[in-house]
Amino acid sequence: MININKLITIGKLTLRAKTIVSLILAVFCINMLMPQIAVAQTLEPIVGEIIWKSAPPTDLITVAFANQKEYKIVRKYKVVATAYSSDPWQTDDTPCITANGYDVCDANVENVIAANFLRFGTKVRIPSLYGDKIFYVYDRMNVKYSTRIDLWKKSTDAARAFGVKYIEIEIVQ
Repeated sequence: MININKLITIGKLTLRAKTIVSLILAVFCINMLMPQIAVAQTLEPIVGEIIWKSAPPTDLITVAFANQKEYKIVRKYKVVATAYSSDPWQTDDTPCITANGYDVCDANVENVIAANFLRFGTKVRIPSLYGDKIFYVYDRMNVKYSTRIDLWKKSTDAARAFGVKYIEIEIVQ
């Protein structure tokens, strides 16, 4: 004979399991449609943010006022930092042109970073070495360097003198 109390309990568990699965599925769908703000900020550019298409400002007045701007720190990383210059043996066949098309030789300002883990146009500060100076990610490195940065220097001697450092960088907006 079938015990009616067991049948009702089994029925309740089935209904409860369906409810739990439905709730989990609903939460998953909501999270997929509306990602959390912290995740969205790291994946999408901020609305209204100016990303320099050709070059950041290089005249002294603009740079002086731009460096006084208050920036919000979005994220911090501890990375290995090296330096490079526009010598053909350190780059490709167009040593002055970065991966996004920016001409570092024409601008002649040491504010360019090569990084594979950051988007082009990302603003970076290196407080321990350069204070509030803003650097821009305009170049890429060899794919084997996934969490390293490379600072562009005007001369090979300056790049060699920089050496290899373990530093903390700040991503700002």
